[in-house]
This record gives sequence, structure tokens and C-alpha cells, in this order.
Amino acid sequence: MSSANSGTGNSTREKKPLKFVSEGVSNIETQKIREQVEQKKYESEYKRKTRKSLRDQLRSNAISKQKQYNGLVRDRESFTRLSKDELEFYHNSKSESMKKEEELNNYLNAKATSFERKKKVLFRDNSAVATSTQGNPEARTGLSDKMQIRGIKPSTTKPKLKISLKKLNKKLEK
Repeated sequence: MSSANSGTGNSTREKKPLKFVSEGVSNIETQKIREQVEQKKYESEYKRKTRKSLRDQLRSNAISKQKQYNGLVRDRESFTRLSKDELEFYHNSKSESMKKEEELNNYLNAKATSFERKKKVLFRDNSAVATSTQGNPEARTGLSDKMQIRGIKPSTTKPKLKISLKKLNKKLEK
């Protein structure tokens, strides 16, 4: 007969073998109590030997708390942080808009320079015409009807007629 009470300890560590009750001893309960006391002494001795030092315990606690804090910070910042795909899309769209703006600026600069060239050509032609007609007082004060600046559309001198339907009906009745 043996009293196998192995439910109290960890299955990975070795337990002290239990003692068998001899035939002559009739008090089994005291024997069980004695065995439990011896088992507790063995387990407490094992825990004392395998216990970490205070320095190791503090270090492991600090490491675990730092990992927990880093996780909380990462979670909090993940709401405002862009993912790699979003960041790449942002950079691509920004570079495309910069290219478009640069193309527009180049186009406007080219058109402005061509306008300035045309303007200089027109003023050169006008100054040549003005110097050739210095004797004519009409040329000095303004342009004559025959002389026109190239590139500028002459104004029309057609009279504008404004007739309302009421006036037209009155004239037709008379």
C-alpha cells in the first residue's frame, strides 16, 4: 500500500519518492501528514534554489514594462502614422504635381518670351513708320486711319442700332 498524492506539485520537476507504509504501522493519516510536510519542505527548498536574485527580478520586470510601454506608444502613434503604401502614394502624387507645375511654368515662360519678341517687333515697325512720317502732324499725334499696328485688330465704326419692339410697332402703325 502506498499513499500517492502527486496532484500538488509541478510535473516537470522531480518529486521525492513516497515512503511505503510498513505493515505494523496502523496510523495511515499521520503517515500522510508527515509525507505532505516532507514534500512541502522539498518544494520550498527547490524554489529557494531556483529563485532569481533581486537584481535579475528587477531587470526582468523593467524589460517587460518597457515592452508594454513600447506597445502602447506604437498603438497610439499608429492612428497618426502613414503606412508605407500611403507614404509612397503621397510622394508620387506630390512629385507629379511638382512636374505639372514645372511644365506650366516652362510653358508660361516660353509664351511670355514669344510675346515680348512680338511686342518688340511691332514697336520697331511702328517706330520706323513714325520716323518716316515726321512731317505729317497726324502721325505725331496719333495714328491715321490708313496706318495700323500689325497684330492689333482695328475697331469697327459701324453704328449700333437699338430698336425696341414697342417703338417698331408704333412706327408701323403710323
